[in-house]
Amino acid sequence: MQEMSIKRLSFFWAQGESSAPDVVKRCWEAWGKMNPEVQIVISDLEMAYAQFERLKLGSVPTTHQAISDIFRVQDMYEHGGVYIDCGVVPISPLRDWSTKFSRSGFFAFHNPHRHRSIESWFLYSERGNLISKKWLEYIQSYWSMPRRPHRYRHELETGLKGCFARARAELARRSYLGKQGRRMRIFESPGVSRLVNPEFGGQFAVYPYFWTHALFELLLEEDPEVRLAWGKTPKITGYKEVMVRHWRTRYDSMSSDDFATIVEDSNMQKLMLNHLPPAHLLDTILPPLR
Repeated sequence: MQEMSIKRLSFFWAQGESSAPDVVKRCWEAWGKMNPEVQIVISDLEMAYAQFERLKLGSVPTTHQAISDIFRVQDMYEHGGVYIDCGVVPISPLRDWSTKFSRSGFFAFHNPHRHRSIESWFLYSERGNLISKKWLEYIQSYWSMPRRPHRYRHELETGLKGCFARARAELARRSYLGKQGRRMRIFESPGVSRLVNPEFGGQFAVYPYFWTHALFELLLEEDPEVRLAWGKTPKITGYKEVMVRHWRTRYDSMSSDDFATIVEDSNMQKLMLNHLPPAHLLDTILPPLR
């Protein structure tokens, strides 16, 4: 297996680096300190829009979540390196474990437990990689039309249930015009590629929360070359890397020793920014700002 040389770590915070909360800044600083040989790149909304001009999207999404989804795939294809969600705490240096996932020049954590093959909060790609290229092409095609967030179950179905759900959503949109309407919902279902397939859910002006994952699934089904490359990509789950967030209901009763055993044998920990561990626990894995 060839050794991977990572030269760039990419992060995205829509409002800009200076507007990020301290916990996010602490994560960025920790990644840089633990990996001094790499460049830390922090992008914002203005940079994302400038990058999108090269894609010539028919429509640019309005939510930061969807913008970030496009940005990370394009960024990895055009520049290469590693993309990491904000709020991910490094536990061990990349050089200690990065060679495990460099086989195909592309990596995303594998998630067989759900109905999606990948997670996209941590991505690696060589510049110009085939998988990143084809994934980005699917994204360009998908955003050739305006889409709004998925809010009601069945909206992406083609039958009567779908018609009623979309009519309900439109009625709600008009009722909430100028106000805060119903938030985007997360619906998990088998056959996730149908949600974005242009012959099924993809024909509607609605996108699901995990739309990039669904497009990746569709890509694997339709492109033999990508499927072959993905077959050579190591299938590593990120279960250990999300243990801290799974224990969030027990934070108040945990000791520092408990917390230390949770992060044991992990390479990083993905935090929930809206449900952080208490300071005395978080401080055991994340140094204060310099």
